[in-house]
Amino acid sequence: HLDNSPQLQTTGYTSGVFYVGKHISKGEYEVEALSDYFPCNYWIVDSSKINEVLSMYENVLFFRQNEYNGHVVKKGKNESLKLKDDQILVLMDGKLKKK
Repeated sequence: HLDNSPQLQTTGYTSGVFYVGKHISKGEYEVEALSDYFPCNYWIVDSSKINEVLSMYENVLFFRQNEYNGHVVKKGKNESLKLKDDQILVLMDGKLKKK
């Protein structure tokens, strides 16, 4: 359940589903891939889609091909993103640093 999701770690690899305003604060972040072999993938979706997000999170290939406009960040190609309250961040194999 999203309410039981852990706090976001900002060191090492991070993967999970995080509710902005509860698990992480809104604001500007930088996403970094830490491996040449596994890029970081992330999606930002509206919290009203939480049931869809959680059910599709289990099937990564389907999730990557759906309407949520996933982002791929390769090592050395950091990407900036802005998170707003009531959004959900789905993060796989990356590092997230607040600016």
